Amino acid sequence: VFGPYHSNDLSDLGLDKQNIFYGGVVKSLSSLSFEDYQGFVFTSLSEGNPLVVLEMAARGLPIVSTDVGALRTLFSDEEIYFVDTFMPTQLIAESFVQKLVALASSPNLELANRIDRARSKTLHKHSEKSIRKIVGDFFDLKN
Repeated sequence: VFGPYHSNDLSDLGLDKQNIFYGGVVKSLSSLSFEDYQGFVFTSLSEGNPLVVLEMAARGLPIVSTDVGALRTLFSDEEIYFVDTFMPTQLIAESFVQKLVALASSPNLELANRIDRARSKTLHKHSEKSIRKIVGDFFDLKN
């Protein structure tokens, strides 16, 4: 998750303006505040269905992510800034830079629409309510 850094000393991290937030292992994402952050970057090269991307979409953060696992079954280029992983590592890194620049330079309305679409798709298929319905329909349960 990137956004403003809340410290004076960034030299040991090799950063000057923005930071990558790492809070260690947390028991619940709901205990964290994402209000100060401008987006989420997911760099994994191999995944099944990365739930952290769904969590960040549900929280309304714009996402730059590798095109891995099942993400394409839920999101399109209209919701997430996807980075192709079928190229040399240097080109993947350059693609991340291009996508981050695209995110940073997106007009506010376009970015808001992108975030809303990703959040809506996530909640439609992966909210507690939708999962209960899917399981109920599958097992023919009544409420």
